[in-house]
Amino acid sequence: MSVLDSFSHFRKILSKQVNMAESVGMSDDSLTKITNRLADFLADNVEPRNKEEELLGEMWQVASEDEQMVLSKLILRLIEKSDKKH
Repeated sequence: MSVLDSFSHFRKILSKQVNMAESVGMSDDSLTKITNRLADFLADNVEPRNKEEELLGEMWQVASEDEQMVLSKLILRLIEKSDKKH
């Protein structure tokens, strides 16, 4: 299964990587920047497979750099919230 085949699978992998980065002392700012770079890559190189991904991609493309950073922070918050549930 590709990392991008399922959002749930993607979220689990991202969560594991975020937890590892935090355990070695990576700052929230650094994590946000890495998430931002990953989102840039996905927006530029991966075709959306459904309406939700298409909407996210369109939002990313029209967002300013500051707005993209906010979206990156929200993605990280979603991952952290998901971790607390499990």
